[in-house]
Amino acid sequence: MMATVPGSSTLGVPEATKEKFNKVLGLQPEQHEKELYAIFKADSLSRFYVPAVMMGHDSPPPPSSRMVHILGADEKTKFISHALHGVYDSVQTLNIPKDTRYMNVTGNVSRDSKWKEKAPWSDRNHAFAERSESVEDDGHISNLIVGGRPAQVLEVLGKVRDRVDDRTAICYMSDGLGVAEAANNKYFQDEEKRPSIVLGHFSSPVAYNRNSKSVRVMHPDYATSLTGVRPLVEGRDEYLSETAWLRTQSMLQKFATADLLKAQGMQLENWMKVKIPALMFSAVAEPICVLLDRPYKDLTRNRHANLLMDQLLEEIADVVAIMPEVKRSPELQNMLRRGYMKKMIMSQLWGKKDAPSRMALQIRRGALTDIDYLNGFFIQRGEMAGLKLPANKMAVSMVKAKHKTVWRKTQSPPTTPKQLGCEICKAPVEQGNPAKKLPSGRAAPRFPEPNINTGATHASLPRKMDDSELDQIRKARLEQLKAQAGAGGGSGGGGGGSQQKQAEQRQQQEAEARQQILNQILHPEAADRLGRIRLVKEQRAQDVENRLIMLAQSGQLRSKVTEAQLKELLAAVAENKEEEKIVVSRRKGWDDDDDDLLDL
Repeated sequence: MMATVPGSSTLGVPEATKEKFNKVLGLQPEQHEKELYAIFKADSLSRFYVPAVMMGHDSPPPPSSRMVHILGADEKTKFISHALHGVYDSVQTLNIPKDTRYMNVTGNVSRDSKWKEKAPWSDRNHAFAERSESVEDDGHISNLIVGGRPAQVLEVLGKVRDRVDDRTAICYMSDGLGVAEAANNKYFQDEEKRPSIVLGHFSSPVAYNRNSKSVRVMHPDYATSLTGVRPLVEGRDEYLSETAWLRTQSMLQKFATADLLKAQGMQLENWMKVKIPALMFSAVAEPICVLLDRPYKDLTRNRHANLLMDQLLEEIADVVAIMPEVKRSPELQNMLRRGYMKKMIMSQLWGKKDAPSRMALQIRRGALTDIDYLNGFFIQRGEMAGLKLPANKMAVSMVKAKHKTVWRKTQSPPTTPKQLGCEICKAPVEQGNPAKKLPSGRAAPRFPEPNINTGATHASLPRKMDDSELDQIRKARLEQLKAQAGAGGGSGGGGGGSQQKQAEQRQQQEAEARQQILNQILHPEAADRLGRIRLVKEQRAQDVENRLIMLAQSGQLRSKVTEAQLKELLAAVAENKEEEKIVVSRRKGWDDDDDDLLDL
């Protein structure tokens, strides 16, 4: 007999569970059936519906099994949210934006004959369609599904850790090993308050499809493998309370009810047999692609890369042989050691062709990789048993070193004018202002005037120029103009040899005058940098020199130009040059959501 209350609170539970019952008006349903029937009306199933205000709460109410929360924004969690709609009364997606582009779910229906064409299907994600009507809360979470990349699981799980306790069942659907253990060590240190754990694995890749704005199941004959892990307290011979195990089984039953998931429950040993081979490509091929900085197909033609793959597989096989979860699995050992796994990895490399490595793309964006939950998991298990895994340690170190290098570049001080927001590039170009002539007779490049007269200068600016230094600059300019005038007056007489000699003298005088001006307005470090640039890009250096001379002559420079200011000016000149070009570039990259389009 069971007594329930609206709002999914349960007063009585089946006798087989041997749990305590809540009292109603001081009476226990299993002992006072007649008294309660006289007070309240019961239905044909002998369930008593009691107002919540009349309930006694001797213990916290059992967790609700009518709502599931989904944490993660990857393609698999979106597919799962659609598949569980209708199984649970409410499906709450916690961190999927409401304006996501992928509102549909597509796939292929398998037919009896594998030679016949597959029938595609498409459906609207009902969990997203009804999401706007649901009310968000911050209450306790009874059923939680966590998806996404393993490196992101701990980050997103930290946002809801206050809503999770020992009454919660968590299903981890990440493509990695050791995620649940890492979550327990970071957020759930109290063994008696740890949530129940379900480990899940989706056999088919799920990719984004830009054309249909959907998440697509790539293979029609997919399956969802699930196993419940009973949380064992260290130092004890017994597992935690039977309630935690029953809560895990309740989640597995809900998954089995969802026809679209094709869920199948199995023991942990059998689940590891399915999970480990599915991760071998990411643990073996991806790090080598990052190490060599080459696409997938190039690994098939590289003999040394193939040798490194063999060594990685051999070390992983040594660890798997001593893992207690799969110690009775000779077929998994044969798969890893006798070439079957290597053939499968090579086949996948050929199928991906010239596509870039997914781990390499993550590093280029500065995102964390999953290497700690792939090779790092086997290294940790091997060290516990005293095994040395030099190839795997080298792969992990190289991936982390490359990620650290890219991260430092993204965190380094900005060098472009847009990043700096400096005043030398902020001022708009005045319309209708003709370009001024330089001593060489060529028009100066047009880009924003530096607003150095204002107080918005860099804090590291040196002292201001005094009047004597400005007078020296004016005198050098006057000598330069006189040299030009003298050369123009004497150009009418003499022969060709004298004219050539006068032209050389004039150029020499101009060069000396320019150098004298630059020495007055540049710091030694800036002058040295400009000289090095002149060796590589003479025209770029000459444009910058002309610009600096024009600014000095117009009185806009009140202090010597430092090396940092010179960099800004160089960037502004380069930007001005790029604006004059028309560049047609075809899109080769994609959004973060489109990483899995490689599989299409």
